[in-house]
Amino acid sequence: SNTATVATPAGVSDPNPADNSATDTDAITSSVPLQAYFSTAGNTAVPGVAGTSDDADLYAWNTDGSYARVFDASAFGVPAGANVDAFVYNGPSDVYLSFGNDVPVNLPGVAGVQDEDIVHWNGTVWSLHFDGSAVGLDGGNDEDVDAFAFLADGSLLVSTRGIPVVAGLPAGTPTLADADLLRCAGSFGATTSCTWSLHFDGSDIALTAGSEDINFASVAANGDIQLRTLGAFTATSGASSLTGTGNQVFACTSPTTGEATACAGFSNVLTLPTLPTGSMDAINVVTAPVVGAGNADLSISKSDGVTDVAAGGPVSYTIVASNAGPDPATAATVTDTLPATLSGVSWTCIAAGGATCGASG
Repeated sequence: SNTATVATPAGVSDPNPADNSATDTDAITSSVPLQAYFSTAGNTAVPGVAGTSDDADLYAWNTDGSYARVFDASAFGVPAGANVDAFVYNGPSDVYLSFGNDVPVNLPGVAGVQDEDIVHWNGTVWSLHFDGSAVGLDGGNDEDVDAFAFLADGSLLVSTRGIPVVAGLPAGTPTLADADLLRCAGSFGATTSCTWSLHFDGSDIALTAGSEDINFASVAANGDIQLRTLGAFTATSGASSLTGTGNQVFACTSPTTGEATACAGFSNVLTLPTLPTGSMDAINVVTAPVVGAGNADLSISKSDGVTDVAAGGPVSYTIVASNAGPDPATAATVTDTLPATLSGVSWTCIAAGGATCGASG
């Protein structure tokens, strides 16, 4: 708050001194930085990122405007022809992908992934998280999952490229569309089973045009539903409305969900940049980690593989330093204190999984 006062000069009487001061108070709100991740439409080059461009890779658009590759899909067995059209990135060891390919994608350990499926990478192996065909999403390209999100109760929200036909929704459910979010509540994995419900009816907020297909959705911690559409959109609910483009992420604030969807209001969340040589395809937006306050689960192991060593003979130790995330640990150091009996010591380092290190010393 800021208070200003006015005082009468000597010899002057003010009969109403109560109004001689005024205070203005403003609420101070902090701007929470957002981190955007994206895949590209086609094998589009991303500014400042070296290496082969791949529309199955995931990139970061950082808060300083720079770009970085955060997930090199080919390094983990994703074939060159695979195209990611929806994902959730929780860190390098917790990645969910859905593909937009018209033909099955074969991953190490998971063959025949369809465009209605969702797979998970845990940093070591791939697994099938959501088998869309097991719960009725098998109607060709219209039922390609092009946006998905997880709710706090473990259920899954999905949106499709076209008009889905899903069994089991309550009688009287409005005609489903590509601007809807369907909720799948049940069990997941290779034997997916769930009950469907209409969680968000896009037509209730006037998302009915072809360009208003939802291709990103997320539920914020405060319950707001964050959305991005394929192209230009106009969302309306009650007296509130918002118009934007496919480069905008916007929020339906304080939503009423279900078959009578409503938004208390709308807000702009983030405006995405336009890539100079192409466009972003799938996106994922999260709260950016605060520098110096990230969470990184570091671990280290060390072994020479033997129990006895001959005096004067060589010995080689293998040290493995790992980060299970979810945040990077830039400038982490490894220290190895060696016994005085060892001499002529040298080391080499091989980085993997997005890590970097010096080559030798």
